[in-house]
Amino acid sequence: DYEIYKPKSYFLNYYKKLQGVSYAGGFDLKDKGTLNTGMNLAVAKGIYSRQDLVITEGNQGPYKIKGNNGETFIIILAGTERVYIDGKLMVRGSENDYIIDYNAGEISFTPNILLTKDKRVQIEFEYSDKNYFRSLLYSGSEYISENERLKVRLNIYTEQDSKNQPLDQTIDSFDKSILESVGDSIQYAYSSGIDTTTFDASRIMYKMVDSLGYDSIFVYSTNPDSAKYVLSFTDLGINNGNYIQSATFANGRVYTWVAPIDGIPQGYAEPVILLNAPKKSQMVTFGGDYQIDKNNLVTGELAVTNKDVNTFSDIDNADNTAIAYRGAYQNTHQFGEKTSLNSSINYEYAGANFAPPERYRPVEFNRDWNIFSTTKTNEHYTNANFNLIGKDIWNLGVQSSAFIREQDYNGYLQAVKGGIHTKQWIVEAGGSYLNSNADTILSQFFRPNIAVAKMFPTMRNWKLGIDYEGEHNEVYTNQDSLLSNSYYYDQFKYYISNADTAINKFYADVILRDDKQPLNGKFTDITKGNTYTVSGALNKKVNNRISWQLAYRTLEIVDTSLTLLEPEKSLLGRLQNGFVIKKGLVTSDIYYELGTGQEPKKEYTYIEVEPGAGNYTWNDYNTNGIPELNEFEISAFADEANYIQVFIPTDIYIQSNVSNFNYA
Repeated sequence: DYEIYKPKSYFLNYYKKLQGVSYAGGFDLKDKGTLNTGMNLAVAKGIYSRQDLVITEGNQGPYKIKGNNGETFIIILAGTERVYIDGKLMVRGSENDYIIDYNAGEISFTPNILLTKDKRVQIEFEYSDKNYFRSLLYSGSEYISENERLKVRLNIYTEQDSKNQPLDQTIDSFDKSILESVGDSIQYAYSSGIDTTTFDASRIMYKMVDSLGYDSIFVYSTNPDSAKYVLSFTDLGINNGNYIQSATFANGRVYTWVAPIDGIPQGYAEPVILLNAPKKSQMVTFGGDYQIDKNNLVTGELAVTNKDVNTFSDIDNADNTAIAYRGAYQNTHQFGEKTSLNSSINYEYAGANFAPPERYRPVEFNRDWNIFSTTKTNEHYTNANFNLIGKDIWNLGVQSSAFIREQDYNGYLQAVKGGIHTKQWIVEAGGSYLNSNADTILSQFFRPNIAVAKMFPTMRNWKLGIDYEGEHNEVYTNQDSLLSNSYYYDQFKYYISNADTAINKFYADVILRDDKQPLNGKFTDITKGNTYTVSGALNKKVNNRISWQLAYRTLEIVDTSLTLLEPEKSLLGRLQNGFVIKKGLVTSDIYYELGTGQEPKKEYTYIEVEPGAGNYTWNDYNTNGIPELNEFEISAFADEANYIQVFIPTDIYIQSNVSNFNYA
């Protein structure tokens, strides 16, 4: 087993866990330069996915991570996850930002990160997917000239499912015909989840009836004369199905039909099975760099992708391939010994159907540009950057960018940033302004920020500071009417801390945030959030260290007509002590945490096994011959223990107060 990472490429990006063979080598071309090559031929152990987590105010988790098709039970490949909060990459570990249960597919956040309704959390990961045998081939080569001024790279990447080698699913000829007929619309590749069989009291069975003018409705039944159907349900999303799960004593999940209203389904499930189509993703990149001189660099790359989301079908294959290319120029100009100007300009084109294996742009690119449309179209992206640096004391940067989606969106962004660093003062300020037009939707997005900190050398470099950031996003129609996805907030942070180099640590801050939403054409106050944090550490004694962190937050609802949120008060804390005795003969780490989290709702069923191989026994108290949940008990005698309890994964969580004590 081994891993491969993003190669030297702008467009090609991946992180894969593989099982196979790998080769890397270099060739000295004597006076013509060097050639470095590498190749991987392997079985891909997982599939890439990306998810935006819906965060609950003050709730540290765990939060459920789902698969690409909404699967609630997945196994995440260890170490493949990348977790972002507000666009910043987090670090795994109980002493850092988050912990993750790879087998349960759940993520929780530590007291270092207080989760609020305002946090934007994205997670990218790979999870085990064994619907088909999946192979991967990667080949990369780089030529470097003798003087190292020219570098040329070629990358070839191909990952595909073998459609004739299904693993954890059975695809018969009828299923293949369904997949062949849907083309790229694989969301409609459903086969029937209805199976007719003889009555079995140990299974959840249904009868077919007519109701309210609707025929072929299935109803849970324990009548041996009419219960002839076993159903497999799939969650299709709210208002996409006619069945909902019901609470019963039945030994398994029971679904109940609900009547549509005005032709709109009122449930979320249907007795169908989603067929997983075999997929193929291929990409070739060719690019390089040319160092004109020590101050000027030119780079470029051409990429071609071929992505087929359903290799069983030839329908819709015309949109499988697309190209992208990028060119860039960088220049460094020195003004004397203390001042330099770094300049760059680049242009990027991506075809409408360009589909790299993983994201290559910043994680919040669409949010930064107010892009709401998912329509496929050709894209043009260009920006120019100029950064003036005054030898570690001051800097001033200017950026001008344009992003165009043909016949769909035009956006123009201007940004400026600067800073001054002295022994006693740190001042940084900046902001960006976006003006965009998407058909009849216009937007103006202003994002100012400023940070001021004062150090006190006579007080051992204690620091006092204030930070401000805001986002004023006005989204409106041609008639100047603010839309509901507009938002506006201002946030101030006041803090005090001792020096970064101090042995013992202390930090405290207060964060005040006001949020607004549109009402009657103008922004109106909706919530006010106040967060108070104090943390510190006593590290002077190397063999006995203590650290603490405590955060308290209040959320006030100013206008209840604009939100369904309730006022909240959140408390989050952690106290930790680590000590070493006799030069490591005895080591200890003790910590205590408190906060608000959630627990998954428990659902379970009982499965019959050989006598003596289980833990439970069934007593038919109501003498109906049907096993029900309230009729199973822990067996008093080993020879009667012929049932085991099996938990069923759910994505329903119940909020709870959490305290955690650990001694190691």
